[in-house]
Amino acid sequence: MIIITKKGSLNLSINAIVIFILALTLLGLGIPFITGVFKKADDLTSGRFDRILAEEEKAFMEGCSDDFCIDQTRFVMKRNEEVRTLMVLNNKFDCDIDEAIITIGGEQGGSSNFEPGSCNIIGGENAEQKCSDVSITTVDSESILSKEKTPVDIKIRVQNTAKNTVYSYKINVKGSCVFDSQEFEFDSTETLRVDVQG
Repeated sequence: MIIITKKGSLNLSINAIVIFILALTLLGLGIPFITGVFKKADDLTSGRFDRILAEEEKAFMEGCSDDFCIDQTRFVMKRNEEVRTLMVLNNKFDCDIDEAIITIGGEQGGSSNFEPGSCNIIGGENAEQKCSDVSITTVDSESILSKEKTPVDIKIRVQNTAKNTVYSYKINVKGSCVFDSQEFEFDSTETLRVDVQG
């Protein structure tokens, strides 16, 4: 019995196999190259973005003329979200402040009494709403050299237990120093609001 095959069909299948092998080889070599190019571009842009942020923070620090300044005082956040904002402590005096005391609290129930660890919840606090639903952390105290500005990070984290409402906190900073037998001091407060939405 004699089997006759067509030479054209054999060549076509060999060509298809060769093309398939070449395509796999190029794909294997191309993927690392393309990912490397994108990684370099990402590194360059993120580095540039970091530099822009640093310049903005520097400009914000230089522009602070109050006893202390907060870069942002109102936040719209979701549960389990964390953000950071910059606070600048500004020593305008001719003496070093050994301890600028930073207290985070609020006006419980809208009263005028500043109470550390409390806040003012829009609509009133009930069993489902607690000031601890939002944690705001920073350093307890900070020293500031005379005529200097010191940056301090404020970290805000919304807990999973937070409700959809506005939590209002007070940031209070006190500091004092003595120069030529004269005492200089400041006691300033700024409101920080966290609007929890979802």
